[in-house]
Amino acid sequence: MTSFLALAQVRLIDVFAKIRDREEGQGTAEYAVLVVAVIGMAAAVVGVITGGLTDYITTAIDAL
Repeated sequence: MTSFLALAQVRLIDVFAKIRDREEGQGTAEYAVLVVAVIGMAAAVVGVITGGLTDYITTAIDAL
């Protein structure tokens, strides 16, 4: 009986190790993080440019 339990324990540990070491979804997660970072940077650049353009247009209109 103890050998059966030991065998079951070894198999269970092996299954958990295989599940833990899988790398299938890792590429997708890294890609998602990269996309979010690029979108964040693009939004920041657009925010900075929008503020600069608003000031430039306001100055140009006031000069007329």
